[in-house]
Amino acid sequence: MKTCILLIGIGRYIELIDELIESNFGKINFNKVEFILFTDNIDIKLKSEEFFCVTKYYWADLGWPMNTLLRYRMFSSVIDYLHDKNFEIILFMNANLRMVSGNFYNVVNKLPFFFVRHPGYEGIRRYKLRNFEYRKASMAHIDYSKAFSGDYVQGTLWGGKKKNFILALRWLNESTEADLKNNMIAKVHDESYLNAYLHGVCRDFSILDSSYTWPEGWATNKKINIISINKNIVFGDNFINNLKK
Repeated sequence: MKTCILLIGIGRYIELIDELIESNFGKINFNKVEFILFTDNIDIKLKSEEFFCVTKYYWADLGWPMNTLLRYRMFSSVIDYLHDKNFEIILFMNANLRMVSGNFYNVVNKLPFFFVRHPGYEGIRRYKLRNFEYRKASMAHIDYSKAFSGDYVQGTLWGGKKKNFILALRWLNESTEADLKNNMIAKVHDESYLNAYLHGVCRDFSILDSSYTWPEGWATNKKINIISINKNIVFGDNFINNLKK
């Protein structure tokens, strides 16, 4: 079963990519995965390329929030390649994820499509107001009736069978572009559209628990499958804060 993993390494985020890819060592067969990396540093040579197939595509650094908001446009730019290759599974991973166990691929290979529940709404946080886009004019709109009880998923990891991924990508990209034409940017950018797709469009899916994107440094009794490293430790608080100004 051939898997395609989409990655974004724009600006300093390229510094996170090698470690992410290398964390897959021993978790997935070298011959059964291809990483597609979008970066503004197309000439960089990654150490992980010695072991894994990494196909690079140039994407300009558009700054915040466009580098994250326009990821569906980014992925759509290679949709013909995704169609033509013999991929069975296509998924997206954030650059700051690190594989801990090999269980992830055993799970997602059996699923039609998957999302990952946001850890910020589990345990004592489960009654918090969800960070949905509530403006009715937006394609990412979710009704306020789900504000305290609806599933809220992360934009950091999602995907599924190729057919289902491409269907999702088309809706996500078209919805983002439609809002941009109306000068609207959803509240949590790409993540808002992913949640709208979950609640209003997608019919055949599973939601993985947050052990598949667990934040570094958070206490838990869960068996962690994938950890989300703290970007502030890597880049420094000022870098992240300045990026979002």
